[in-house]
Amino acid sequence: MKKKILALSCLAALFAFGSDAQAIVVGDNGTATATIAGAISVAKYETGSTTGGDLAFGNIIAGPSAGTVTINPFGSGARSFTTVTGTNLLPFGPAQFKVTGDANANYTVSLPSSDITIYSGTNTMTVDAFTKTVTTGTLTGGSDVFRVGGTLHVGANQPSGTYSGTFNVTAAYN
Repeated sequence: MKKKILALSCLAALFAFGSDAQAIVVGDNGTATATIAGAISVAKYETGSTTGGDLAFGNIIAGPSAGTVTINPFGSGARSFTTVTGTNLLPFGPAQFKVTGDANANYTVSLPSSDITIYSGTNTMTVDAFTKTVTTGTLTGGSDVFRVGGTLHVGANQPSGTYSGTFNVTAAYN
């Protein structure tokens, strides 16, 4: 019993007078990192394009029935017709775009999800079913080029004129 009292007295003395003993603390440092991606951009690309980089349906002859003209973005950029015909008086072909960003980064492309309207004065036609040569691409060397096609809806006896309108193409890093 005397040993217990002596031990408790020593412990009480330590608390009463303080102690020079220090606790040993161990640890390590962590590192926080971040990488900021460079800007990604997409722009119309005219090099090698007979249409100036635009989606061009060419010269079309409308008839008494509605029809369509489709531009295929793959291969030679061929066009096909239903109920209407075309001539080779004007160039036709897919639009071309160039994506620029961080070298070897992967990207995705988004096209319009609905019809767009093209105009000649008050006359209109619609373009839909946009297609592209790339869904997910790689910016080899920091850039990549892709093509966009679509389908033009020509009305029965569509009034003559030069029709135009715009559509939005976006690119984003994966």
